[in-house]
Amino acid sequence: MKTFFNKEFGERVTQKRLEAFGPGSKPKHLAHYLNIPVRTVQSWEWGEATPNNPAKLIALANALKCDPRWLILGPKRKKKGYRLSPENQIILEDREKINEKK
Repeated sequence: MKTFFNKEFGERVTQKRLEAFGPGSKPKHLAHYLNIPVRTVQSWEWGEATPNNPAKLIALANALKCDPRWLILGPKRKKKGYRLSPENQIILEDREKINEKK
């Protein structure tokens, strides 16, 4: 079952793909760049799934030239009282640790 969160995530992925790869780009272009199946990108864009581990989320954000927090939360991230799921909190904490090492 699709959730509103996944639908919004998918819309953000599509938006950033079109910005990063050009207005005529297709999910296959992002999939090729990330070396993953086209169906994976399609499932993200259609709101059927989100990346299932921190490495995939970070790779996706880097490919789309955006912050992984924005992909996950969108503009809601600044609203008071909005909470991340435990899984997404772990992903963001892992990203912060990686950035600290750089």
